[in-house]
Amino acid sequence: MKQDSDPLRPRPTQDKRGFFMLPQTPTDSGYYGVYDQDGTRRLIHFFRIFAPVVTVIFNDPGIPYCAKASRHDNHFHLNLRG
Repeated sequence: MKQDSDPLRPRPTQDKRGFFMLPQTPTDSGYYGVYDQDGTRRLIHFFRIFAPVVTVIFNDPGIPYCAKASRHDNHFHLNLRG
């Protein structure tokens, strides 16, 4: 498999609790300046169908069922039941 050496490519990060954050590109800048709203909407929809999602925190008014929170313009959080 080819090693991805692109330093600008968003990658998942892990916090001190062991949770992974899947990055989303910011709406004003970011990975090649493109925000894929439809892809983000589909990913959140996928989680809501196949995981016990209680809350989605993300600041995009164009994506339904998202709660707003400061500094959540470029990534989202899922609160899961269980």
